[in-house]
Formats: sequence, C-alpha cells, structure tokens
Amino acid sequence: MVRRSKKNRERMESVPNQIAANMAYAEQNDYEVVTIYQDDGKTGKNTKRPGLQKLLEDAKTGAFQYVIVWKLDRTTRRVRDLYEIEDQLAPYGVKIVSATEYVNDGSISAKMNKLFAMAKAEIDLDILTENTMRGLMGNARANMTCGGRAALGYVWDKKKLKIDPFRAEGVQMAFDMYSKGYSKTEIIKKLAEEGHKNSTGGDFKITSLSSMFQNQKYIGTYTYNNDIENIKHENAVPAIVDKETFYKVQNRINEGRKDKKVSVPRATYALSGMVTCAECKRKMQVDKSRNGRAKTVYYNFFCPGKRKHKDCDTKQVNMLYVEELVIDLINRNIAESFGTVKAGIEGAHGKLNAAEKKERLRLQQEIGKISESVRKLTYRIGEDENDDVAEEIKAEIRERKAQKTVLEARLESLADKEKPNITDKRLNKLLSVLGKTLIANGTNLNEKRVLHALIQGITVDNTKIVVDLNLP
Repeated sequence: MVRRSKKNRERMESVPNQIAANMAYAEQNDYEVVTIYQDDGKTGKNTKRPGLQKLLEDAKTGAFQYVIVWKLDRTTRRVRDLYEIEDQLAPYGVKIVSATEYVNDGSISAKMNKLFAMAKAEIDLDILTENTMRGLMGNARANMTCGGRAALGYVWDKKKLKIDPFRAEGVQMAFDMYSKGYSKTEIIKKLAEEGHKNSTGGDFKITSLSSMFQNQKYIGTYTYNNDIENIKHENAVPAIVDKETFYKVQNRINEGRKDKKVSVPRATYALSGMVTCAECKRKMQVDKSRNGRAKTVYYNFFCPGKRKHKDCDTKQVNMLYVEELVIDLINRNIAESFGTVKAGIEGAHGKLNAAEKKERLRLQQEIGKISESVRKLTYRIGEDENDDVAEEIKAEIRERKAQKTVLEARLESLADKEKPNITDKRLNKLLSVLGKTLIANGTNLNEKRVLHALIQGITVDNTKIVVDLNLP
C-alpha cells in the first residue's frame, strides 16, 4: 500500500519509489504481490481514503496475508487509527509490515519502535495542521478565502468574495419568497423555472435552502470559526440580501422549530467494568451527583448491592480518586522498566544496521551483475541482424532494467540509520504519561483493551482500594 500527501513531493516519498521499495521487500521475503493499493494526494489523517477502504474490503475475502507499507505513516498518521485498522484486519489473519522500519517481528523492541514511529508521525501531523491553521487564520482576519467553494451568489476574485449577478438573483429570490411565507417546495420549483442551480450546479433541495438561509455572508458579514478563534467581521463582504429580509427569514425559521426530545446515550468511563465490590463481589457502577452552590459534578463508583439489593454495606468511592490511584501505579511500574526498554531499542537498531549492511552489499553485487548483463545484451543487438531476435533482446533488457530499478530503490531505502537518541529522561517522560493517556482516552476501544491488559482487577471496600496490575 502506498500514499502521498498533496504537499509532499519529496523524491524518497514519491509513489513510484514507495512501490519499488515495497516490491523489493516482497521479493526479499518471498511474498507474492497480488494488488497495489494507492492513495495519491491524500492526507494521512483521513482513513476514508478510497485505496485504504478497498484494501479493508478485500482483506475480508482472504486475498492476502500481509499489507506492505513503505513506512507505517503511509497507512495513517494517527496512533489510534493504526490500531483500529490493525483490529479490522486481524480477524482475517492480515498483518501490516513496514518495508523500511524495524517493527515487524513482534518483539518488545519492535513494538517500541512502532510506538516511537507513529508518535513522531502524529506530532508531525499536528505541527503541519497548526501551521496550516495559522495561515488560514491570517486569511480569515483579512476576509479572504480559507479554501472551499464560494457561497452561492459569489465567486472568488483574488481571494476576495465578489458578487456573481445571475446566481445572486436566485439567492435574492429565495430569501424574498421565504420572507413572504412561501414554502421551500414552492421556492425550489420557482428557482428551477427560472434556471437557477445550487452551488454545485444541481437542482435545489430543501437542505441546501436551509443552509443558505442561515448564511450571514448574504448580509455582508464574514465569519470563520475553528478551535483557535471565532472571527466575525460585519460589512466585510458585498451584501446580496438586505438585513430586514434576512432577519424576517430568521424569525420564520425560529418560529418553525419544534422542541425535540434528545436521547442521551449511556456514558462509558475508562475503568467501567473493572471495579469490584470486595464484600458482595458485584461490579461497581458509576453515577454522578451535584454539590454546593456551584453545582459541581462528582462521579462515583457505587455498589448496586447497597443501593438496589440492600445486602451490602460498601460505600461509594470517588471515581477521580480511583483513576488517579491507577495512573500512579501504572506510571511507577512501567517507568521503572525504561532502562530495559532503552537497551532493547538500541540493541535492535544495532542488529538492524548490521543486517542491512549485509543486505546492501548483496544488493550492490546484484545491481552490478544486472548492469553487466545489460551491457552484454546491448552489444549483441548491434551484432545480430535478425529483427525478431533484436526485439527479444530489447525486451530482456527492459526486464533487467526494471529489476535494477527495484533493487536500487531498495538499496536507497537501506541508508545507515543513526543510533536512536533515547536518553533516560526522554524515555522516562514518554512512559510516565502512559497511564494518564490511557485513562484520558479510556472510552476508546483500543485504549480500553490496553487498560484491561494492564489491570487484573480493582477491588473496593470501606477501608481500602486494591489495584492488581498484570505487570512483573
């Protein structure tokens, strides 16, 4: 599987080079390549890419056993997404392997390499996103385009909104009719009769009218909202609809809204299902309460034996207190092992470099042999006057050159890897946040599985809380 983002056009990460490296890895491990899944110009934070989705569907048919990627971040740049993709492939016996990273053998060192590689990919993505957002905010503050299609009735002119007269006429007609009591169905029919289309060039739908009627750009107000800042500049773009008509439309929309009951799904928590009452052996459940004038919300584990069945005396315990206790135990137990993990990672990299040095020598010899055979075949073409024989020799030369290209790509990918700069402080910091991260994201399926793997059980009575970890 290969992927290249829109802005990443570096030679080593081009799609042909990724394919060549993956093919070389397959040949080296005696894998038969059945299909190449490709997402060119797609971002790694999007897991709905056509190539990736086709791969996940084909995996269900048993068409292949391995997915070869140039690097793990070609699959996704999010740690959580990678584990979710692996979970989707696992039931069908399919594994993801990297052609250029030491992450494939299932050892502790390989798993740590995988963690570091994906953590770096996610951080790089966050930095890129932050820089992109900064640029968009600059555009927004200047009332300029932040990407995407211009609102119906406008066109982009040097990154500024300019009125498109004919389409603006359709917008004015729709607002005027709705403000006078016409239904959306009647408006759609009238717009079609007059030859007006929506922003994508299709016929108007009720949903497209609803969205249009609430767009403040039509009264000259530029808006742009994101997690950093909400921007609203009045009289910043040319208005298509007068404010009186616009607010008549808003009043009608508000009057037509009806209150609807909203069903709230049952909440899940990181330690749900792991806490047991020491007295009656029932699983403890979570509820919330409010105290004080500020109505502060507290979450507590309570025993259903005391509250519902009336046959247990175990009191409720604050959920935050239990979580902090678990975080502290996980951090202390895992962080103590960072020396062993560090030695394992460094040793793994040393073995990898030694193995790759041997492989580079072999590849150089193979490339030399192919170059010599191409030279001899080229000489034969000049000597042989039979056109058919010459064509056969040319075909063989093309095949040899293709083999050489694959080997050269593999050789290029086997550059000497620097010894990992993993200081005690750096590794300790990484491991020390593991417990907090797992609790914070514990409602996610993958983090939940990790918590269940780390925690053997939590028991609560009126005097103590006991946390049993599955750690040496």
